[in-house]
Amino acid sequence: MRAESLEFLQTLVNTPSPVGHETRGLRVWMDYAGQFAEETYS
Repeated sequence: MRAESLEFLQTLVNTPSPVGHETRGLRVWMDYAGQFAEETYS
């Protein structure tokens, strides 16, 4: 696994994102996914 991928996974797992309040986790995911997609949205 690439170091960058591991860092993303650790950040995502350690980011509070309870049901109904997923904004923080979504932001982590979109920041990472943005490098693979032209556009991201939720």
